[in-house]
Amino acid sequence: MWSVRAAILFVVLVGALGAAPDAHSARVGSFLYYRFDPPVIYSDGRTPTTLEVATTGWGIAEVLVELPELGFRPMYDDGTHGDRVAGDGIYTLEGITVSLPIRSFGGTHAVSGFEVKIIKSDGTEEVNREPSLGLVDADQWFPAVQLGQGPFRGEAVYATAYALFIVDPFGSALGTPNWPLGSVRCGRRTFAAFHKLYSFFPDLFDFVIVMPSGGIFDPKRDYAENVPYFVAAKNEVRHIGIPLFDKTAAFGSRGRLRGMIYHSFGVGSILDHEIGHAWSALFGRKLGLTDWDGRTRYDYRTTRHHWNPYTDIAGQMAAFVSHPDVQYGAGHLMDNGDGTWRIEREPADDTPYSKLDLYLMGLIPPEEVPPIHLLVDPDLSHPQRVTAEQVKTYTIEQLMGAEGGERIPSWRDSQKEFNIAFIIVKDRPFTPAEFAFFSLVARYFASRERGDLSLTTFYAATGGRATLNARLPIEIPDQ
Repeated sequence: MWSVRAAILFVVLVGALGAAPDAHSARVGSFLYYRFDPPVIYSDGRTPTTLEVATTGWGIAEVLVELPELGFRPMYDDGTHGDRVAGDGIYTLEGITVSLPIRSFGGTHAVSGFEVKIIKSDGTEEVNREPSLGLVDADQWFPAVQLGQGPFRGEAVYATAYALFIVDPFGSALGTPNWPLGSVRCGRRTFAAFHKLYSFFPDLFDFVIVMPSGGIFDPKRDYAENVPYFVAAKNEVRHIGIPLFDKTAAFGSRGRLRGMIYHSFGVGSILDHEIGHAWSALFGRKLGLTDWDGRTRYDYRTTRHHWNPYTDIAGQMAAFVSHPDVQYGAGHLMDNGDGTWRIEREPADDTPYSKLDLYLMGLIPPEEVPPIHLLVDPDLSHPQRVTAEQVKTYTIEQLMGAEGGERIPSWRDSQKEFNIAFIIVKDRPFTPAEFAFFSLVARYFASRERGDLSLTTFYAATGGRATLNARLPIEIPDQ
């Protein structure tokens, strides 16, 4: 059934727990990948988009897409209805519009899912609910100015008050020349997006978020979508489990940048999780507090780490414990106070960072961090009263001792205000709806709102202890 849903919700259940795979989901059956062009439209019923669904092309009788209020409609692979090449296995339908009120993020923007049904020649059916389209309320408009052009045809750079937009027809910014296909290398081996940013703006950003304006799918992983990840650029905080280093020059920064986040298409779900990797979760690694098992190659700049699911650290940076009797099938261990623990989902409107995370971020003093328990060989058969063969208890003093001492700088002297830049990349020109959608994502994440769906604002995630500034230093009026 067509609805405003989370392509978002899946990310929250996978990415927020930490042990996220390299892609959102892999193909099933004949469905390979999809593309909306444009990937964002106004929800006024007057802005059209075209959907392409790439299939294996084998044994397919018909491909249908469910449209709002219209039900299933046929898609075409015969050179009509927007189809570019007849018989290539890519089914197309142009002229898709959406007319409905936006109820997410203060009524400004949302991501909606479409159901695609493939009917095989033998009469069997395959259903895929991956195609997602960005929607913007009709009264949202952000003026954009062109900052420059690239050396090759079609390349251009634009900016609104909240985001930099790169038109990148050759895929140099993300390392994906076959858009929307490829394995993203942005921030790892590809730095063109950052060099564009610093060619127009001074080196004043603590974090940079890079997002494609549409999904990027990796053929080497069964056409699964590339998932969000964090790459550290610099660490100058002592005793948080992360070595001191400075790789900012590779990004084009002269020492300010702390790290970057690649985020797949959407409203910015779990951005608070990804930005948390600048400080978490490597603290206490030698004592078993993280989920790294020591058997794979360890690189603190690119390896994602999360709190061991069998600790009661909980919060946004902890891996989940799975159990069928728990809401959404997973949760964190919560101390019952009587030698047992329960598996529970934390309320979405609570502070997503744990007390340990807040200490590592320099936002609370160490004495506010409660003792941490690590359950060895836990018995999860009773999710409300989990027991273990052994329970290891660590105080913050013990943990600090294992890491060489208290955090430096201390929470009193640590940074509490951060600048963040959003870079949006596309292989084709942007539309006014896209300028608005991604500007709203940036503005919302840096706002003092509590958050909505799977996007928790940084201010809310820290319990109001830290803030982000996403406004670019450019003379462009707000909405």
